[in-house]
Amino acid sequence: MLDQSAVLDESSDSLTSLLAEVDADHDLTNRLFDHTTCDLHTLTDAPRYLWAKALESDRLVAKADAVWIFFEKVVGPDGNVSDEEIGSDPTAVFTGFIARNASSLKGTLWQSTSADWSLQQYLLSSTGISNDVLQVLLDGVVLQDVAMIKTALPEGRWGMLVASSFLPYSSEVRETVLNTCPHLEGKYLVERWDLAKAEIEISSLQLDTMLTLSKSKALSLTQKIQMWSGLNLETIESKPEAVPELGRVSMLANQAGARFADSLMPVLRHLVRNASLTTEQRSEMLTQCLPGMKWPDIAAALGLLDDEDFKTVSAKVKKIKVRNTESNRRLVNAMKSEGYLATVTTEDDVIIATTRPSSMTSENGWL
Repeated sequence: MLDQSAVLDESSDSLTSLLAEVDADHDLTNRLFDHTTCDLHTLTDAPRYLWAKALESDRLVAKADAVWIFFEKVVGPDGNVSDEEIGSDPTAVFTGFIARNASSLKGTLWQSTSADWSLQQYLLSSTGISNDVLQVLLDGVVLQDVAMIKTALPEGRWGMLVASSFLPYSSEVRETVLNTCPHLEGKYLVERWDLAKAEIEISSLQLDTMLTLSKSKALSLTQKIQMWSGLNLETIESKPEAVPELGRVSMLANQAGARFADSLMPVLRHLVRNASLTTEQRSEMLTQCLPGMKWPDIAAALGLLDDEDFKTVSAKVKKIKVRNTESNRRLVNAMKSEGYLATVTTEDDVIIATTRPSSMTSENGWL
């Protein structure tokens, strides 16, 4: 039969029978398998030394069963088949088969019992399994054994895990994330905030985590204001990206008519001069901390804004004209409320305001 040039027209059942008959002759068995194209029902329909070839050729109907058989008998912790017997690198064969067939394995690979854990840990730890493949295989699964993430994982795996739906929330998992990749704690919490918020003391979090939470939609504005209000100047200045983010939250607070705690106002009055702020962020931060500020301090901060009339406003200037933007409107209204402006008129593109020079004294400020 093998001398024929044409492929042998065998069924799965007939090929299984033929392979069993010539099992002792490895060369003949390999040639017979190569001369056919039909799929085997299960991996065990072939002798062990053909298992790798069956996986590499994808000629298996019961793909999920093939994964479990090969894992348990060959590559898993209890596997005892040698590379020589398999005839190929079993690990590469195994992960390659899974990667190629991830879509068809989805939903059929797992039994929702503790028996799944060893294979899940193997796949998580394998450099031959990409994050994309894992996301397909574990879709709809929740990892139950924390031990599987406490082993060494390939580079880039943690970033995918903390953003995934299959890594659950628990204090133990959070501690593992914090110990292994502290910069990802914020992402882990953001994705699971509904479960985490009941046991998280926000004020105890590291600043990196706070920044991630602040930038997310997980926290309410009230929670963000409370979180920032508990920080001191030294902590905020320790992270360059913290100051612009505080400026952004200042804008959100102003839009909602909310304010930071009084304890944060001295911090804001210092940071409002920070070079990392955009003019809009600076304007919003100044709107927050302007009540109670001395005029020289206000004038110094105004001098850092883009609008020329903000830079030159003083007791000698009777009228200013600035762009009609949301930030400018809020700032001008705050200045009017504090008595530095007498009237405010809004036109299409500009805001025109008259000053109240008597309020612009030079006492007790920076200047």
